[in-house]
Amino acid sequence: MSPDALSPVLSLEALSLTGVGSSPLISETISETGSQTNSAALGSSLLLAPLQVLTTDAQSSSDLATFIEGVQGTLTVSNGLLISDLDTPAGPLDSTFNLSQLTSDLATSVSTLQGTLNINNGVLVGDLSTEDGLVSVNSDFSQLARNFIVTTLESTDATIPITNGQASLDLPTAFGDIEGTLDFGNGQLVSNLDTPFGPIQGTFDFPDDAQIPFNLPPNFGNAVGTLDFAAGQVVIDLVPLFPGSDLTVPLNSLSGNLVLNDGQAALTVNTAVGPVESSINLTPLVSDFVVDATQSANGTLTFGNGLLTSNLNTSFGPVNGTVNLAQLVNDAASDVPGVSGTLTLSNGVVVSNLTTPTGPLQGTLDLGQLVSDLNLTAPSA
Repeated sequence: MSPDALSPVLSLEALSLTGVGSSPLISETISETGSQTNSAALGSSLLLAPLQVLTTDAQSSSDLATFIEGVQGTLTVSNGLLISDLDTPAGPLDSTFNLSQLTSDLATSVSTLQGTLNINNGVLVGDLSTEDGLVSVNSDFSQLARNFIVTTLESTDATIPITNGQASLDLPTAFGDIEGTLDFGNGQLVSNLDTPFGPIQGTFDFPDDAQIPFNLPPNFGNAVGTLDFAAGQVVIDLVPLFPGSDLTVPLNSLSGNLVLNDGQAALTVNTAVGPVESSINLTPLVSDFVVDATQSANGTLTFGNGLLTSNLNTSFGPVNGTVNLAQLVNDAASDVPGVSGTLTLSNGVVVSNLTTPTGPLQGTLDLGQLVSDLNLTAPSA
């Protein structure tokens, strides 16, 4: 399609990075409900830009990250449409897009990804073939894994039952359900989980400083309580600063609930001395755990025919499985009519305030940092 057939707002020049040259980000223009709609353009530029921009003349994802950090404005989702009101370094982007067509375009693009990425001691290296060319990847896998897990955690609202020091998980995620148990009652975290990426079974020793204070019932006066995961016990200091006044209760004897909300965890367990409550910021704990578990990771991530297959060994155990990425995108298309709300972009950060058929989707993603961390490179011609 020639540039003359495009909407003036969505010109080739407007969607090209300075110094990058013309990019085939725009492939069709669709007129719908009286609005100028260019689904392929937005699908490519917002969802697949890290791959497509880098198959032109750009030499690193830092160019794209810089561009993203200069985008300011709001994307509004309503009645199956995505309405953009954005200022970009290349000019304004004010248009209406068909979300169903966007997801279809994305599924097609995902299906064309081919190649294997090798992971050696936490470093992700390899080449991916896309519909627009070859992209090289050289990234810190542990940092990418950390960002993915933390983002998933901070977008999860759930109540997890605990029985005898063992948490039973049944958590929906964008990639599929995470089901199984986490046992933390004996000084170790023992995982027995089924995930979209395959089973995760392993044992992780808690560090000595894995201790969390908690609140005691008012009738305990000045007593101080601590959840000591390393020792596998609850410690209640009945008379602070007085030796020998500690009361200990094994963690594997505790039952209750863990409520997750925006990366925070409210823990309530029943003990012989009454209910124990504690509020825990899980984000730094999970972040440290994921980095420790993946810094020594070795194996492969293979893309082909819309599938992502993992074959990894980590310090926490193997992670082997297959995710149908194309099917995930197609499944999301059925939810499009029920999605409404806004995505606000500023300085590379995306703030989501969406209502979906499966519940609210609210949170923050540093998209500029994510693209920079990917460290994608287009080989020189």
